[in-house]
Amino acid sequence: MHYRIVATLGPSSDCPAVWSAMLTAGIDAFRLNTSHLTHESLSVWLEKLDPFLRPLQPRPPLILDLQGSKWRLGQFEPFELMPGDRIDLIAAENCTRIATLPIPHPDFFLAAPHSSERIALNDARSILVVEAIESNAIRTRVMRGGLVLPRKGITFIESDYRQE
Repeated sequence: MHYRIVATLGPSSDCPAVWSAMLTAGIDAFRLNTSHLTHESLSVWLEKLDPFLRPLQPRPPLILDLQGSKWRLGQFEPFELMPGDRIDLIAAENCTRIATLPIPHPDFFLAAPHSSERIALNDARSILVVEAIESNAIRTRVMRGGLVLPRKGITFIESDYRQE
């Protein structure tokens, strides 16, 4: 059998010295998780990696792990969700308002009336309960708290909504 050791690159591994050490330690492929990158930050990574990878023989593969079909939160300052807190979900790319989470997916708000009243964040580490639905906003209450970060997944726990 043939195995590859793939190293995911991120903030703590963003320089050629670290990449060289990874190769010396035995990795044979690099991975970028595009779910957590903007188009601009992906371009920066590629511009930094290309001159490093180009002269290597054999050249290690660079895997771009593409975001799957899942809704993700937009950009905001991370904060802690506490049980009982009221949180507004709004249709936006980013937001600076306290206790408000931006969701840059209009179909998320279309799905709300066809879905359960429970919303999971960050792979169900946090759970919200829907209190009110408007066309571009949903008022919720936190059932299970935790740290909430930008670009983490968000979904209805159950839904009959299907986009055509």
